[in-house]
Amino acid sequence: LVEQRRMQEALLLYNRLLDNNPYNYFYWEQLGYIYYVTGRWGKALECFDYELTTNSEAEYAKMMQAYCHYYLKDYRKAYDAFCELTAMYPGNVVSTFFTALSLCGQKRYAEALRFFEDLQLSGELTTAEALIVDINRTLIYDAAGNVDGAKMMMEKLL
Repeated sequence: LVEQRRMQEALLLYNRLLDNNPYNYFYWEQLGYIYYVTGRWGKALECFDYELTTNSEAEYAKMMQAYCHYYLKDYRKAYDAFCELTAMYPGNVVSTFFTALSLCGQKRYAEALRFFEDLQLSGELTTAEALIVDINRTLIYDAAGNVDGAKMMMEKLL
């Protein structure tokens, strides 16, 4: 049902399955995924929380919790979760990227810039990722009121 994008039917089915087996972490994970892809991040977060109570080692649930916190604009919790993921997977571009974005959400621009600069210097970025990092650096300079920094980044992008 999920692959066919019949999400409402899938939601009903997984809820029915959980009524019969409320400790099945796989069902919680799938239900969380459905809520996540349909933009219901609060409900998704609840599901991933339940999954972690039944399987505390569920790394996917931890990752998805971080994304849910980010999209719910709970940047402090998102930052903490992405820091934990970055520690689990050093050098992971995506978790480092979202760690920086979570700092931006908290208006901690100087710290976010350091994360983006470290990403840029890592040599691990694809061309597209490097471009996205530079665009975000430009936006951070602008949001922080650093006109010269934003101008410098714009010139680099052009």
